[in-house]
Amino acid sequence: MQVGAFTDRSALRKHLKNLGFVDKNIRDSGLLTEGFGETHTLIVAWEDAAGRTVGLVGRTVLPAGQVSASGIPKYKYSAGLAKSEGLIGFTGIRGAETIVLAEGVLDARYLNSKGFKAASVGGRDLSLAQIQLLERSGTKEVLLAFDMDEAGREATAKAATLLSRSRIRPYVVSLPMGFKDPDELVRAQGREALEAALQNAERWARWHARYICRSYDLATDRGLDSAIQEAATARARLDDVLDRRFFLSSLCAETGLTEGELSGRLQQQEQAIAQQRASTTGS
Repeated sequence: MQVGAFTDRSALRKHLKNLGFVDKNIRDSGLLTEGFGETHTLIVAWEDAAGRTVGLVGRTVLPAGQVSASGIPKYKYSAGLAKSEGLIGFTGIRGAETIVLAEGVLDARYLNSKGFKAASVGGRDLSLAQIQLLERSGTKEVLLAFDMDEAGREATAKAATLLSRSRIRPYVVSLPMGFKDPDELVRAQGREALEAALQNAERWARWHARYICRSYDLATDRGLDSAIQEAATARARLDDVLDRRFFLSSLCAETGLTEGELSGRLQQQEQAIAQQRASTTGS
């Protein structure tokens, strides 16, 4: 899994000095970031486009109760690390046309060890620089397998929207009920279970319409109107004809309304977005 143990700060400092490094070199490296080798002893490399290690992620292995009581963060990043410069597990996916993109730091490493072409954003925010990195490496499809909780779904919506504006086609992976992240599914049911979920990855526009609708109480008038308003805005920003088609079919299925019943609201929002774009271009 390419995961290391950092257990002795003093021994590391001594070793580096024996190799000829001075205190400034050691300090600037980020290897002695506060907590590394003490509270955070599990270490994962953060890789850039060339597969070089540009920083480290430290994970605490202390009991969950102790972590919660002391306020220790689950992960710490080496001082000076620019997360947008790379991805965890990038070496393993470079050149692959289809990749699985996970949220957790260890997810990608575990999935790599099981034969999947996977990388991790090490959090919930996929950056434009990381998308460009994937484009340059030859990625054509990204299967988003973020955590199956509300924060993970919100991050999925943001990441898919950004990816849809690139040359990469985003799809959304839904895990079976009771599983939060992909490595948990593989550990419990084997790689075949995740392979099935990846095979059924959904077109992002179809998923996005459903995500918007399920963020509101459609049984109430205000909830339904709010969902339609947000969905109309999201659809108006879609450029791909197929994305617009599948978004609308999903919106109809979720709201129980027909295309004809929705058309007025959709056209109104499309005109508003078009005027907004024209105004921005003109300025």
